[in-house]
Amino acid sequence: MDDGSPSLIEDLPEELVELVKPELEPGERLLWASRSCVISPSINPWPSVTALVWFTGFAATSVGCLSMVTNKNPGSDGFFGVVGLLSGVIVFFFVIGFVSHFFSKQNERRKLAGQIYALTDRRAIIWIPTKNLAFAVHTYQRGMIKSDLLHRIEYPDGSGDVRLCGHPSFYHSGFQGIADVRRVEQLVRRFLIASDPGSTP
Repeated sequence: MDDGSPSLIEDLPEELVELVKPELEPGERLLWASRSCVISPSINPWPSVTALVWFTGFAATSVGCLSMVTNKNPGSDGFFGVVGLLSGVIVFFFVIGFVSHFFSKQNERRKLAGQIYALTDRRAIIWIPTKNLAFAVHTYQRGMIKSDLLHRIEYPDGSGDVRLCGHPSFYHSGFQGIADVRRVEQLVRRFLIASDPGSTP
């Protein structure tokens, strides 16, 4: 395991060096740095299977009932017309939801793709790109991260997210879409985790 030797900065891609190196304070050791490079399965722009099943069911009901009304089957004008109309309205809202979900998740992917992360023996640093090509820089100093809020989301290939403060809806809440997520979590716990109350340093 890399112990944060000074040569680590030299092994980074140039785009990371330009951001990370000026941020380091005298004597501060870089332990790990990376760009978000893995698309998290949690950011899936497509509807869930359950939603698609309900959508298909309501769509089939709407088409079936309205076709009966259109074909002027005896006794179909009232009940089947109302059911077909209501099912059609529900299908419409499903479509609106699917479209909104798709663009929302695509926006999340774009934001995530540009994030850059660094972990030192003093703090965690997160660079989030803004609309004007600048970066918003979020820093978690040693002691700010609580043990009960720190956790990782790990996928079968070893990639995933390390949540630093238990807020998955915040883009600056941790390292998202990174490889070797277990190693990164171990580094956070070793160097940055807050001490329990009453413990001796």
